Amino acid sequence: MPVPCYSSNSHGLTLRELLEVKTEISVLEAKITEQIKAMDRALQIQAKEYERRLEHLNGEQERLSEERQAFLPRERFETYLKEQDTLYNHVNKGYEDRFSTIMQFINEQRGKNQGINLSWTVLLAVVTLGIGIGAVLVHLLK
Repeated sequence: MPVPCYSSNSHGLTLRELLEVKTEISVLEAKITEQIKAMDRALQIQAKEYERRLEHLNGEQERLSEERQAFLPRERFETYLKEQDTLYNHVNKGYEDRFSTIMQFINEQRGKNQGINLSWTVLLAVVTLGIGIGAVLVHLLK
């Protein structure tokens, strides 16, 4: 049924123009409604993706926490190195002292041995000299 056209209204539009505007508004409302629904779906998908990523990050945080327990903090390691260096120096000093004492004892023993050897040499020389003098005296007294 044809729509009658009235030329006078408060907006200065004909009924046909008003119907066209109303149709355009309805089409635009439908498009806007569809866009809002699409945005809602996109937000739901994005929320699910964020949730998945957060779960992954939580798992990664647990893994990193466990892994972190296998490592020493730098301060603890440096303290350990200082303690080991102190211990090494202490042990090394003890060995140096012992070595020095042993070398001193060996040198004393060498000196004693040289003194004893010298004493034996002198004694043998005196005995040999005595035997020689005795032989000469025996020979002279005959």
